[in-house]
Amino acid sequence: MQEQAHPDRLGRYEIVRKLGEGAMGVVYEGRDPKLGRRVAIKTARRELMSSGAMTEELMQRFLREAQAAGALNHPNIVTIYDVGEEGDVSYIAMEYLEGSDLRDVIADRRCLSVEEVVNLGAVIAEALSAAHAQGIVHRDVKPANIFVQTDGRVKITDFGIARVIDSTLTQEGTLIGTPHYMSPEQFMGQRVDGRSDLFSLGVILYELLTGEKPFSGEAISTVMHQCLRVDPIPPEDLNFAVPKPLGGVVMKAMSKRPDGRYPDGRALAAALREILKPDPDPSVLKCTPAASEGERTVIVPSDNLGATTLSSAPPPGVEEAIETARLDVSVKEDISPPLSPTPSGASSRHRALMGIAAVLAVFIVVLAGWLLPARDAEVTTPKGNGVPATVPIRVSVEVFLARDLDTYLEVDSAMAARTAESGENGDSLYAAVARLEQSGRIVRVPGASVSVRNATDNTVLGEAVTDSDGQCSVTVNATPPNVIFDIRHGAFEREIPMQGERRWQRTQYFAVRE
Repeated sequence: MQEQAHPDRLGRYEIVRKLGEGAMGVVYEGRDPKLGRRVAIKTARRELMSSGAMTEELMQRFLREAQAAGALNHPNIVTIYDVGEEGDVSYIAMEYLEGSDLRDVIADRRCLSVEEVVNLGAVIAEALSAAHAQGIVHRDVKPANIFVQTDGRVKITDFGIARVIDSTLTQEGTLIGTPHYMSPEQFMGQRVDGRSDLFSLGVILYELLTGEKPFSGEAISTVMHQCLRVDPIPPEDLNFAVPKPLGGVVMKAMSKRPDGRYPDGRALAAALREILKPDPDPSVLKCTPAASEGERTVIVPSDNLGATTLSSAPPPGVEEAIETARLDVSVKEDISPPLSPTPSGASSRHRALMGIAAVLAVFIVVLAGWLLPARDAEVTTPKGNGVPATVPIRVSVEVFLARDLDTYLEVDSAMAARTAESGENGDSLYAAVARLEQSGRIVRVPGASVSVRNATDNTVLGEAVTDSDGQCSVTVNATPPNVIFDIRHGAFEREIPMQGERRWQRTQYFAVRE
């Protein structure tokens, strides 16, 4: 198929040539005749923006790149000159850059020195800090969005999916980003702040230093599992030229819990620059073991939906309970007088044995609560003898195949707009699905795998497979407030977080793509 000819002009800008094509549009080299200045012009792709219920949202997201980046004034963030519309095309005119992005550097396996990587990381961290200070989180920090100019200057580009604090366009629970560089909180659909960008930067630094991605895999589910559950090999173990303190800084930046990372980009930049000093100050590096403490408590989905993996470490709360019991025993030893005139040696041994017994008792109780299925979250009703009994919940699910991207996005938009209170007749999701099915834009999918997991502890609550009508009922044996629906059809996999019992217990409609 012959490539569509590019326009001669957009607004006041003359179009010189096509530079490339991004996720949402074509990028051209242009010329501003008034200033005689070369510009890069990013346009909205017509097939995404010309029709469908998501047109307005996509238009806002595209224009938000100009609004977000245009508000930033930093030498290491691309400069936005202008934004406008020409017919049915929206465009952003920005600084024209010559050089290559870090994606090309990594693809060519160019070997950067430790000093070059450290300086590069510090510059990016400081630029991100400037954006974060204005309430802007990039949310897609990756090698393709880090541009190294021919003179060596670095620019962060593409704030197209940046999340402006207090903006209502991007709703929580929406998965946005590039999987290999996404933070755990992005995978979980949770609220993100600047520390999410620092995690992504840590991933980039790891890849530049080792030539390997810390979280690899072809499938998104594999990358997600590693990001949430697996600690990568320290970079100094893969590249002996990497100083151990630098490896510690990178690993801290990639802490799975946001509070285990550096608080802001300036702190990360300071730690990176401290590495280059002959005698780095540990207080600046802050690479202490406490930084990773408690990371095993991160809420994570399992890549094996049918099994639960037990950690070799005690569950959260066991060590604290043991310590509390130990302290409690110690206090009792200090304040409790002897009940009888027992010889001092025997009394000491007796108290010691009693203390050990108390600690073991607490440990056994907590361990039993860890290993046995949780009963707190189950819906219970009293039997005739007054003993509570579990009442399973049946959740109806219908899975459809979307014929085109607009349809797929329209179902997702209706899902995001659905509220727990809306009735079946006033349910925007139900209405959208009924209309799309009637028009033939979606068809029912038989044989799709549906699984429901507890978002808190990742236990599988129920599984089912859709019948010939694309329908199934998943029996859920507990009712936590938040769950995750896993939908699998062939090579397609989706993970959809649902918050609120009243919302997820209703009939669910999911769309998959070919």
